Amino acid sequence: MVAGFQKALEVAVAEYEELFDKNGLPIIFHAMAVAKPMMEKYGETHAIVGLLHDAYENVWNTEQDFIECGEIFGPEIEAAVRAVTKASGEDYLEEYIPRCFANPIAKAVKVCDLKNNYNGLDNIPKPADRKRLAAKYAAALLMAGE
Repeated sequence: MVAGFQKALEVAVAEYEELFDKNGLPIIFHAMAVAKPMMEKYGETHAIVGLLHDAYENVWNTEQDFIECGEIFGPEIEAAVRAVTKASGEDYLEEYIPRCFANPIAKAVKVCDLKNNYNGLDNIPKPADRKRLAAKYAAALLMAGE
């Protein structure tokens, strides 16, 4: 049985508790900003992945977390969440982005994530960080055909 958006929100709130984005805001705000357009354009499955797209990148997350994600939300969502989750030590542009973009749901979510991140760059205090992140996001968006 596939759980819905409400359950994904509960999981996201628990996973993102006390975590903040590069702008110092609770990361759940970013997750919601990615999930909303996914819901509007594609529906609940994409929105769930949008909510969970950063949820399993923490050092304390394990394979069991992905298994439980699949048990709660089903194999399609588990596969997309796995695809959109950057693995530790994985090269961003050479390994992660191509692997992520190979899954159509993960690609749609990641493109939305990149655009949201790009639009928040003005809030990054250090110019060198803004420049580095802008180049990273632009390269990934180019790989997506955006």
